[in-house]
Amino acid sequence: YFQPPPYQVQQNLLNTFQGGRDNLAQSFAFGDTYLVTPTIVNSFRATLNRTAIHRTNADYFSAPDVGIKTFSYMPKYMLLTITGGFTIGGGTENEATFRTTSYQVSDDISMIKGKHQIAFGVTSSQWRSAGYANVRSPGQFTIDGSITGAGLADFVAGQMGGANPYLQSAPNTLIARDWYFGAYAQDTWKVTPRLTVNAGVRWEPWFPQQLTNNAIYNFDFARFNSGQRSTVFKNAPLGFYFPGDPGFPSQSGMNKKWGDLGPRIGLAWDPFGDGKTSIRASYGLAYDFVNGQFFINTANAPPWGSETRIPGPISLSNPFSNSAGISNIFPIKFDVNAPFSLAGPFIALKYDQKTTGVHSWNLAIQRQLSSDWLVSATYLGNETQHLWVSTQANPGVDLG
Repeated sequence: YFQPPPYQVQQNLLNTFQGGRDNLAQSFAFGDTYLVTPTIVNSFRATLNRTAIHRTNADYFSAPDVGIKTFSYMPKYMLLTITGGFTIGGGTENEATFRTTSYQVSDDISMIKGKHQIAFGVTSSQWRSAGYANVRSPGQFTIDGSITGAGLADFVAGQMGGANPYLQSAPNTLIARDWYFGAYAQDTWKVTPRLTVNAGVRWEPWFPQQLTNNAIYNFDFARFNSGQRSTVFKNAPLGFYFPGDPGFPSQSGMNKKWGDLGPRIGLAWDPFGDGKTSIRASYGLAYDFVNGQFFINTANAPPWGSETRIPGPISLSNPFSNSAGISNIFPIKFDVNAPFSLAGPFIALKYDQKTTGVHSWNLAIQRQLSSDWLVSATYLGNETQHLWVSTQANPGVDLG
């Protein structure tokens, strides 16, 4: 799929808020179903999927090009939004690439032994993702009219007000990979001509995503209380540590979970044996896993993104001139002395984070009344546990 940036077709600055697309998707699949014996069937599958998403933009000018005292990671691009006025550029519409490749193999065996139909199988997969974006790397200017009462008037006056009229971060980069493995066994047992029972279990250990460029961190209250600092980044706040610091768990900040078992059981019963009434019931536990961009905010956290927010009022020509002590740290040098911006968007995770699980159960009763009448009643229920939600690690206390 290809679409050029509108500004490339018609060079009007009002067209720069939307970018272009140069996207590609490829899928490959191979399968073989083999009859081992008249009662045993083996099914093998292998797949490969690849997506290459490329957001493009056309060059025009950057903030430094027009005399604004800032740094832009995109030499010919600017982000400016004026309330009641116009917009130049778009943070999610400029240069960015997202490439994801996933591989998966599975093998399933089904066999019949007397009154039993037994099935078991395994699935293994890995995905690799590399994302490079510039959502706020040119610097994001927002003029809301809070100085004079009109956005365009503030623009002419060269003044910006509001909570965060200027935002900037380094390019947000997310390079990650993850493994998945699942194995199951189940038995469908025809206990009697009127009762069938299905029972099984699935094993799905959880492997946390690995950020292969080490752009990951975690926070430990014990380290904070004891005054420990990172040896990888000396300017990191107390309690934070990173890959390379003693005790840091892999390239994810979390440990694997090997004990995730999902039992499943179901039954189908004809209580009267006349073929006109059926009672079915089942229960199962399944696990859910976070998506491939779960750590996307890490890309904006210090020191990799060091997202900086400057409160108004400030000067459009020099946002850092009266910024309450916030210095211009861009471009960032990533070494042991890398700077950490104030109020960084950190997310701290538990080392032994529990996997999200969903319990599901149902009961269904059907009765045939005549050749063309049927009544049915069904109850469905589910409960989700261990949802991953964010809470304040150090919330403010109302002393009033």
